[in-house]
Amino acid sequence: MASYFLHVKTFARGQGSKVTKAAAYRAGERIRDERTSAVYDHTHRTDVAHAEIVLPSAVAERVDMEWALDRSRLWNAAEHSGRQWNSRMAREILVHVPPELTAAQRVHLVRGFSRELADRYGNAVDFAIHVGGRRRTHGIITRTCS
Repeated sequence: MASYFLHVKTFARGQGSKVTKAAAYRAGERIRDERTSAVYDHTHRTDVAHAEIVLPSAVAERVDMEWALDRSRLWNAAEHSGRQWNSRMAREILVHVPPELTAAQRVHLVRGFSRELADRYGNAVDFAIHVGGRRRTHGIITRTCS
């Protein structure tokens, strides 16, 4: 039987959130936060099946936007953009991905949803698909906030 789950979370400076830390964890990568010099290393994670950054269609082919495809540069830029104590740097959407889908179908589904969000809001979207664990297969879609 198909199940549905969706949870939305906001990353705001006033809550003490660090989008560089969250991005490193979600994607299973190592990111250095340029504001604090903290290093978040989650390269040991084995449940990250796929991670990708999607840009809005209007700017995806522009050479001057290639920097945004680098996860570390993207999320450090988001950290620098929020200057006020209560700035919102990102919004995360956690969705259940049906386990009946193949790995390629999961990526296609989450990429399509991410593309719609990127085009609708004009922001970069960083998504990761995690397989297994307590919450089974799920997609984490994080978009920068303007």
